[in-house]
Amino acid sequence: TRVQFEKIIGTKDQVVFWSGSSSDRPDYSWTFVGEDVSADSPFLDFDPTITVSKLGTGNVSNIMKQAKDGLVMEFAHEGDLPGEASVYVKVGDAFADGTELGLFCFDDKSKRFERVQDALKVQDGYVSFKTNHCSTWAFSTDDLASYEVEETNTPGAISVNKQDNIADEGSNGWIVPVAVGIVVVAAAVVVAVVLVRRRKRADSAAAEVP
Repeated sequence: TRVQFEKIIGTKDQVVFWSGSSSDRPDYSWTFVGEDVSADSPFLDFDPTITVSKLGTGNVSNIMKQAKDGLVMEFAHEGDLPGEASVYVKVGDAFADGTELGLFCFDDKSKRFERVQDALKVQDGYVSFKTNHCSTWAFSTDDLASYEVEETNTPGAISVNKQDNIADEGSNGWIVPVAVGIVVVAAAVVVAVVLVRRRKRADSAAAEVP
């Protein structure tokens, strides 16, 4: 990912990471704008993989079993991001279009969810939000912050069944379409797309010079 970020730092260009069968209907995606990415960030090599499930694991699973509904996002990356990102998540299998969801972040110390944002509306099967760090996040129509871990129901970390996963584990290939084509740069479950508008304009201008 470092190479993709270095191409856009300090510009209005974007880099998009996505996972799924296509970039038009991904399971999830990240969008970073170059102006929001710090060249000094120690996280330019971040892992964009997200596991989306109904329950999550461990204490999160304990709380989600008490709640009316929800989807949990667990990130491979930990801590701060290279810059603020827009995260786009497919939720249509769990929530109908028009449903308003709360966004919650799990606090490992208090073992509780904290409400971060209200009224995120499901549109065309997706919800989006912005973040500058990774923790465990969740969507729900319920107030997840009102629940506490019930010790009697916690037999330890609870693994999520495969059928609960929404992310497409069969996807692979970090693919970077640039101005001249597509380059496969590594093997993984997320695809990176660099949108370099300035480069395209520069190439066009150069082509017009006799």
